[in-house]
Amino acid sequence: MDAPIRAASLRFTRVDPSRWPKVVRTLVALGFNAVDLPLVWREYAAADGSPDAARLAHDLAGLLRIVADAGARAVLRLGPWPVADVAGLGLPDAVLLDPAVRSHTRRRNPRWVSDHLRVVPLPSLRSATYNAAARAWVTAAVEAATAGAPAPGVIARVLVGHGAPTLLRDAPDDLDAAGLDPAAVDATAAEADAAMGFLLGLAAAARAAGAPAGSLRLCIQGDPLASVAAAQLAADEGLAWSALPTRAGVRAIWRDARLATTLAHGHHLDLRAGHAPLEAPSRATDALDVARVALGAGARDGSV
Repeated sequence: MDAPIRAASLRFTRVDPSRWPKVVRTLVALGFNAVDLPLVWREYAAADGSPDAARLAHDLAGLLRIVADAGARAVLRLGPWPVADVAGLGLPDAVLLDPAVRSHTRRRNPRWVSDHLRVVPLPSLRSATYNAAARAWVTAAVEAATAGAPAPGVIARVLVGHGAPTLLRDAPDDLDAAGLDPAAVDATAAEADAAMGFLLGLAAAARAAGAPAGSLRLCIQGDPLASVAAAQLAADEGLAWSALPTRAGVRAIWRDARLATTLAHGHHLDLRAGHAPLEAPSRATDALDVARVALGAGARDGSV
């Protein structure tokens, strides 16, 4: 059985490459045995939105060698939008602003999401254009990573899918109505079907590109106990989600982490050390408290 993953997230594109070895060695010295590497599509895209395979291959080969030399493993977070603190949801403008990609409401209005101090259109998980572009990105990223891995086992986890956006709603029962007759569908089932189709497509692309066996985790939105998509996906796939914040209480955090231990195909929890700009400030000890509860409940894999 793989050793538990205790990963620290490193936004490596915000660090000068000459400092990557020192940063990774420091994280390992702090007790982390893995480095969580968010790959932002927007930062590796050509003008038409297609992945810049040459730059991906160059950076990943260097990073994975550094991680391996430090005695650690890598968690590759591929998105399509992997982290909250990046402009444009991490998507190239050619994809984000394509009308064929957009989600819209029952009233045929665009769905908007918060993007720092502005709003941007939300992509539709049902859009064939968005699905094809996202799968091409995942394929390019996994191919670059597996080609650049210095040894088997360096890539411990591959995370695909994105977390819950801050959605600005038309109505309380809003749903992505792109390609649907809103009056003829059940909103919950429609959203679950779209999420599952999108995530399973990304997983298939990652496997076809050579993702290591057992490494895949599908990122789901919100509480996995309340998610129809999560319940169905967990039968065949490993899942990843964000642990609840401290304000949710010990019981709720414990419940989430205990759920993770029951999944037959593995899990990965995000333990956030900090907060989004639109959220109430968190205390420095909050992330430590959540990590203690999650580890005490038996969670094996996580990233701070």
